[in-house]
Amino acid sequence: MIVLSAFMFLMGLSKNQYCELPDLDCSWRADLQYKLDNNQLSGRDFIFTYGPVSQYIFSIGQAITPTGSVADSMPYIYVGPYIVAILALACVLVLSPWINWQGSLLTLTLFIILDVILNMRALVSIVALVIFSSAINGSNRYIKLKSIIAGLVCFLAQTITFDSGIFCAAACTALYAIHLFIYYKENGLSQIKAHIIRILMPYLLFIGTFIALNIGIDIFYVATSNNYSFFDYQFLNLQLVQAYNYTMGSSWEPDNLFTLVIFSIPVYCVFVLLSIFSGLDKEKRYAYIGLGIMSLLQLKGALVRSDNGHVMIALSPLILLFALLIVENNKQHLRIIGSLLLILLIGAWPNSAGITTLRLVAELPQNPAALIKHIRDIRSYRLPVDTVVPSELQAKIDRDSHILNFPNENIMAIALGHQNIAPVLQPYSAHNSLLQSMYVHQASAFKDTTNIIYGIDFGMPDQVDNITRTPQIFEYIFNNFERVDDSLYKKNYFLLKPRKQPIAFPTKAISSATEDSNNGRITINLKEPATCTLVKVRMSVRYPLTSSLGRPTPLSIKLRLKGGDILERRIPAIDVGKEFATYVYVGNAADFPSMFAHNGKNADAQIFDSIQFSTTSLGFMSVPPSSFQVGGIDCIDLSDGKTSVNQSLSNTTAKPIVADNPVQQDFIATQDNLQGVSIRLATYNRTNSGTVTFTLSENLDATGKQSVITSQTVKASAIVDNAYFLLSFDKQPSKGKRYTISISATATASNKAITAWMQSGNPYPSGKLLQGGQEVDGDLTFKLKY
Repeated sequence: MIVLSAFMFLMGLSKNQYCELPDLDCSWRADLQYKLDNNQLSGRDFIFTYGPVSQYIFSIGQAITPTGSVADSMPYIYVGPYIVAILALACVLVLSPWINWQGSLLTLTLFIILDVILNMRALVSIVALVIFSSAINGSNRYIKLKSIIAGLVCFLAQTITFDSGIFCAAACTALYAIHLFIYYKENGLSQIKAHIIRILMPYLLFIGTFIALNIGIDIFYVATSNNYSFFDYQFLNLQLVQAYNYTMGSSWEPDNLFTLVIFSIPVYCVFVLLSIFSGLDKEKRYAYIGLGIMSLLQLKGALVRSDNGHVMIALSPLILLFALLIVENNKQHLRIIGSLLLILLIGAWPNSAGITTLRLVAELPQNPAALIKHIRDIRSYRLPVDTVVPSELQAKIDRDSHILNFPNENIMAIALGHQNIAPVLQPYSAHNSLLQSMYVHQASAFKDTTNIIYGIDFGMPDQVDNITRTPQIFEYIFNNFERVDDSLYKKNYFLLKPRKQPIAFPTKAISSATEDSNNGRITINLKEPATCTLVKVRMSVRYPLTSSLGRPTPLSIKLRLKGGDILERRIPAIDVGKEFATYVYVGNAADFPSMFAHNGKNADAQIFDSIQFSTTSLGFMSVPPSSFQVGGIDCIDLSDGKTSVNQSLSNTTAKPIVADNPVQQDFIATQDNLQGVSIRLATYNRTNSGTVTFTLSENLDATGKQSVITSQTVKASAIVDNAYFLLSFDKQPSKGKRYTISISATATASNKAITAWMQSGNPYPSGKLLQGGQEVDGDLTFKLKY
């Protein structure tokens, strides 16, 4: 089975072209190796949950890359972790002689066909747990050695990922507490007092080894770095892990069937364990209890980032326990139920990559040349630098500069061979104020020699903007860096260089006329409408104790105008239980880079007259704040009066825009120098077909005669859902003139067409909306730029 799994992994290697696209996970995996090549160790030179040992593990793939380059080793990026995971699983089975061949076979089969559960993070911790459970099961053989080795392996798990070390130590501690309780029930308190040293010895050796190795790595880090202080590694990683719980929650992604199976399996395991517990020997009892504890701890991790990938990774110890208990129990009805659950698990599994690869392996005897070709294709892979970093962007970057990628595309610096300034490996991981302050302090040492490749937000799993998640880092970037030029690369990236003189935000306090608080909602009505590019919010958030078990949810902030919502964003609790400040961008997404103009005064702005804060839900196991308070709100207007927002309300959409059903909205320009019209569009969260044409015309007279100012055609598939599309043109002598913006499309089917947001009623009395030539009760959601 080990040989088969190796073949499967070989066939599963791919050119990993996702690394050539914006991808969060590829970037940090590659940068771990790149930093190791530059003698930078995790925990000493930068902070990230993946530790120094993981850097060496990920670099195993780089070692077998023909060029030896990190950039070219992307097809091999999982080789090291896969090898460690296989060895760890083999150790679990070898070190557990009580597991029979049926249990081993079922375990290996499941860990091969169920994608991603064969991962080193959980399995190395399980090795430590198995060794420790063996040390306390009552046998006197090698107790001290086993306890020491368990502590060593637990520390190894910590240096792979810090949270794995926490889970490992917590699981072993909980298991030992249960062991003491069982010993007390069987022998009484007098026996514990009489043999206290012998009873405590296994745990003292385990935890002592774990602590000693933590002290050891600190001594090494202090001795090899001028900037490291004792226990920075542990303290800062604990900050990262703790804050992660409150700032990185995402909606529960598993579908109903997968969710049902996930939570039916623990119930089944508990029921089986209770029914067979009295007949188990001590070694099995402790092993099963330990796996149960580890399963619960891992499931807690899955509740924070609740996408399918993180949930599947967290199921490793639970599926191991499940497989062993199916084989362990001798009751036919329990085996039948377990088998049915197993079939449902495989059927509901979101990713069938393991099964697909298994088919490829099965076909090898018929076509062995396919394997040879596959290997040659992988070995010939070279990361196309111009795809990752367009040549036009490369030409603008100073040859000797450091690079800071914000928020996460570290692969760009790696492709160019530049040093990447990342005190926290990726800025989004600096979850609280302390980590952000540390980030800014260390990054500022390289400010004058740094270029920043800034990526506009897209596809954030928890719908939190990066400037809202890491406000101190954003403020540092705005104050000290400006755009090199007006270019936008790969539609999402722009380049920043150091400002000659830092600039500050022009903040102005927003005064409220009234404030209403009701049922987890605070509504602040302004004395007068505010026009802002950014809103700075000072607030404090508290959560109930149950937040440590479930998924803490962020707050929602809505900007409103005349009773209608014009914008909604989410705010995570950056510092739980104390006041923090953060920023919310309220302008047009397409105009975001304009904030970094030389004078910081060329951005979009939004007008609003009230702000509403409320709790949110992320679905299953959500835990909203128990209370929150708003300490103050500031307005930051970077528009310099160049943007006039005309109709920002939206409560519905127009009908799908198909070939025979175009949309037209007319309006009156209130100023000269009109140079852009933004329309908020919707894609129904799908990829649509055909093209969409935007046309701006000047209405010359009341008869309908028009003069076309500009027209632009784009692919419907390129339209961003719920975002504004900006139609730009040369400045017009526009004051007092009436214009019409038209949107037409080539799509013929409604289920392949885009649409536009609108507000029903008559929110914009100066214009009217037509669709298919018929007047519609309402107006499009649009903004004018002067």
